[in-house]
Amino acid sequence: MTTRPRFTIEPSSQTLAIITSPHQLTVQFISLQSSFDSFTVSASDFNSSSPFTSVCVFQENSSKELFCTLANLDKALYIYDIQKRELINELRTKKRIMASLHVEQTHKLYFADKFGDVWSLDEKRMREKPPMEKPKQQKGKKSRDFAHTDDNDNMTLELGHLATLTDMALSSDGKFLITADRDEKIRVSHFPKTHEIWSFCLGHKQCVTCVAEVDVPGTDSRALVSSSLDGTLKVWEYSNEYKPLRFTHTVQEGAYPVLVRSLGNFVAVCNEKANEIQYFALHENYELLPLEGVKLNLHSEVLHFEFVQNGEYLMVLVADAPNVRVYRVKKQGENVNPALVFEQDSDKYDNVTHVSFELKADSDTYISSMKKANPNDLAGRHKRGKDDEKKEDEKKEVEKEETVAQEAAAEEKALEG
Repeated sequence: MTTRPRFTIEPSSQTLAIITSPHQLTVQFISLQSSFDSFTVSASDFNSSSPFTSVCVFQENSSKELFCTLANLDKALYIYDIQKRELINELRTKKRIMASLHVEQTHKLYFADKFGDVWSLDEKRMREKPPMEKPKQQKGKKSRDFAHTDDNDNMTLELGHLATLTDMALSSDGKFLITADRDEKIRVSHFPKTHEIWSFCLGHKQCVTCVAEVDVPGTDSRALVSSSLDGTLKVWEYSNEYKPLRFTHTVQEGAYPVLVRSLGNFVAVCNEKANEIQYFALHENYELLPLEGVKLNLHSEVLHFEFVQNGEYLMVLVADAPNVRVYRVKKQGENVNPALVFEQDSDKYDNVTHVSFELKADSDTYISSMKKANPNDLAGRHKRGKDDEKKEDEKKEVEKEETVAQEAAAEEKALEG
């Protein structure tokens, strides 16, 4: 399964890390403040040929140095020193990491995995080498003398879902960790005591793809907006542990919202394989209404986007060069008639907007590989996952029937004897 290209920005240092290149085998680091030259790290630098699935840039509390975590499809987790440009540790995880998050208040990294668990890694332990064990000798193959274990010994289990985690976010007040999964559920956990559940936001009918906090105008409250493969956006008053669902917006037929970001009481949404970003405004009554006439058409498939510099700019990663587009964001009007205006601004981030990552080229590029494996077809992937589970259940049922039949035949034969 191939993943979408994406990027992350470390706010204090303004360091940008973008998963790029055909098949997501490289990560490009760019300083938006020009404190270091742009450079690229490849999977081959780690003796790997596996695509990266998650990237997180953070500033270590004790040293204030910049580090990055890189996870790949082979369940490897690399800890990389950006300033020294060297790998400082390699960990193995039980399951593939789907999302990463650094929390400054706890000085920990949080990883959501395919099994539905969230693990934490303390900054103080990120340099600790995992224990080594002698691997089992495979017939006809020569193995190394020792190999890393995959017991997650450096990490602490924080919480668990019963399905693959798709997104993870920390509330703006730092009191809740919000996790979403493939089986339509959103869990709101107390933070940092994540084993204590505050509430569940239940109402989606298919996989939840993204969650984001948004301001409720006229109040000091924050709501949660979620997107799903059921073709809806839902607004949750997640502080209400009994009836959190407040509003549902259904997108156009056949569209699947996959990415949601907020700016104040504005919400930006991108649908699967779409060339544009749509905008909504949340009102005091929790209604999420489209901003009429406000759409940003990129004329290229939108892969990822984020509001940066406290919402002053919008940075968008698209499939065609130039792959990074930057827009200055201006707010106009009151809450009753709000609007957003976008002005393309290549001067502010000149070192980014003139770089081409070759995200779309010939047959070996990300886009074509995506079409072959169809990993971006999230609705199809969800259905295939359900079909696989059904087939597995049917297989177990057949095996059970065969076992019962064999036991009955053996018993009958014994009676005849």
